Amino acid sequence: ARLECYQVVLEVLEDLFVLARQCRGDTGLASSAGAGGGGALLAQDAAAGGARSTVLPELLPTPMRATDAATFLDAMLRHCLEDHAHGADELFHFCVLKWMMQRELPAYRYDSPYLRGFLETHARDQPELLCRYFQHRERWAEACDAYMALVRRGGAVAGGPELSRTEKLVLLQCAALCARMPGSCRRAEPILQAISELTHDDGNPQDAQYPEPSAPPLAALQMR
Repeated sequence: ARLECYQVVLEVLEDLFVLARQCRGDTGLASSAGAGGGGALLAQDAAAGGARSTVLPELLPTPMRATDAATFLDAMLRHCLEDHAHGADELFHFCVLKWMMQRELPAYRYDSPYLRGFLETHARDQPELLCRYFQHRERWAEACDAYMALVRRGGAVAGGPELSRTEKLVLLQCAALCARMPGSCRRAEPILQAISELTHDDGNPQDAQYPEPSAPPLAALQMR
């Protein structure tokens, strides 16, 4: 019965997801783990009215307007993952987070008490999500260290494809951004030196362009 209840919730989330995708277009929702797709869709709604402005009603409107689907999807995800009034069900959270990963939605933006453990154990093929988890919470030192560890490792998982030079540059730029933030206790100079060495090795030295703190940090990465 417990798993059947989970399945009902996932079916509602799936219906909202499909409706939102139809409204925004397929390319407007599906992309690399929320880097420019599902994350962009949810970010647009958050920017329009605040990520937490929509209160989930007791009953979803029927029929659901396609233009409202993304807003209610975000509200329902926050209700499932962030409302701990009756305690947090770890298995349920893992089911929802796994569904979000499969739909390439930005799970790292939600405040589930089990999110970090999920990313560390169930998202090893997308380790950049743990970097984003720290960066989204302004935990600059941990984010910087996570980005640098990913660069040193050279790939998503053991035996996986090696990172390209462009992918390494993106990671290093994100690490440098985090190192420069107040209270990071990390030095940006060694990271900038590594960026300089990579750009010179590429035969195309140029000033590194750093993403804004609020921007998804790894939009260029496609590590599958």
